[in-house]
Formats: sequence, C-alpha cells, structure tokens
Amino acid sequence: MEGYRSRASYKLKQINEHHMVIEKGDSVVDIGAAPGGWLQVANELSKTGVIIGVDLQKIKPLEGIFTIRGDITKEKTKQKIRSILEEQGNGKAEKKEKRGGRIDVVLSDLAPNITGEYSLDQARSIYLCREALECALSILCHGGNFVVKAFYGTDIKEFLEDLRKEFENVKVYNPRASRKESAEVYVVCKGRLTAPVKVGDQMIVEIVGEGKRGDGIASIQGYNVFVPGSELGEFWDIKIEEVRLKFGFAKGMNKVENKD
Repeated sequence: MEGYRSRASYKLKQINEHHMVIEKGDSVVDIGAAPGGWLQVANELSKTGVIIGVDLQKIKPLEGIFTIRGDITKEKTKQKIRSILEEQGNGKAEKKEKRGGRIDVVLSDLAPNITGEYSLDQARSIYLCREALECALSILCHGGNFVVKAFYGTDIKEFLEDLRKEFENVKVYNPRASRKESAEVYVVCKGRLTAPVKVGDQMIVEIVGEGKRGDGIASIQGYNVFVPGSELGEFWDIKIEEVRLKFGFAKGMNKVENKD
C-alpha cells in the first residue's frame, strides 16, 4: 500500500531509527539492491544525496536513483560508481576529511541461496558479508557507515572482530520487521577508520604537541596520537592501543634518549 518494492524496506527504516546510519545529503551505495526497496528508503532519508543500487539482476528504474547491473567485486563496476559521483557530486563526503573513498554509506542485504543446512548457509552468509566489506572499504569515505546482513552463528564472531578494526562502532541489531523465525541479524558499523595506524602498531615518534590534560601528542601522517606521560620535544617508542576517527591513544613503551 505504501509503494515499497519489498518488505525489507521496513527493516532499513527501523535500523535507521535506532542507529542514524543515513542522514540528509548522504551518498549511498546499496549492494545487491534488487528489487529496490532499500533504495527507496535510502532516497527518502538522504533527500539530496546520490543513491546508487548495484545488482547482478536488472533493477527496474526508480526516479532519482542510479542503478548499475554488475558485480560489485569487479573494478569496472566500482569505476561506474565513481563516474556517477563525478557527474552528480557525492553528497557530504566531499566536505569530510578525505582519507578514504567518496561514499557516505554502504548497505548490503545480500543473502545466500538457502540449502536448509544451517551451518553451510551461515558460512555462505559470512562469505557474502566479507565480499560486501571488501567493497565498502574501497569506496567509503573517512567516517562512513556500513550495514550488512548476516546469519548469526559461530563464524560471525571473527567477522565482528575484523569489523571493529575498521570502524569506530560496531553493533548487532535485529529489526522488529524481521520474521521471528529468521536467524538473520544486521551488523551496523559507524565511523570508518582510515587512520595511518592500527591497534598494536609500534613505532618511534616525536612529541610535537600537548593535550588539554597535559598528555603529549605525536603526529603520524597528520593523525594525532596521545601519549600519556610524554612531554613536548621528547622521542618515544610507542604502541598504539586505541584508534578513533580523529585521534588515537598509545602506550609509551620507552623514552628514546638518543634518537640517532
């Protein structure tokens, strides 16, 4: 009655109500977008951003929405996305700090062909999730968001750990619109991290600034890392302990008295 192409439209609405994944002006790519229900909702939420749907199947035209028939893992498909963005502008990603790609939000409602053997279906689901993640990381802007459907099971734990290395916040959510008997969940990832360091990295840095609480600050390729206990002008051997969108935290392993 409301004109949506699929029941899944209400799942995305509920996801956005709880997690604010899509905001006005966002550019959005929907992976596996056919028949187009999520595209309709994304367009309503973004209002002015570029909305692109990608699927191996043909998607019937939707006013104001771009569709690509192709494989999202192929470079030529990603190039088509870039071409659309260059022609239309690319939403808020243009105004954000540009370390990553040019898309604000990547969505994936992909699901495997069901065999009825849950362990196999769940493993295939996580495989599709990883394919979607690889695509998302190649096109998402710094601070961008990613939503992906997964079947809950033993394989999801490792996948969630990998997601937490790439995004500031990762949560598992089950929309009310999902069927009660369904094992599907949605993993909502916010704040794509594009810092030049990862948790566990160890390096020698110069302390070039001081935070409000007196902690020393090192700059690594323009990314600030707080080093408690350090002082301006010192050199420290540090280990990265936490990475956030705009800054990180490190543990000072040893003060380097003679850097040379």
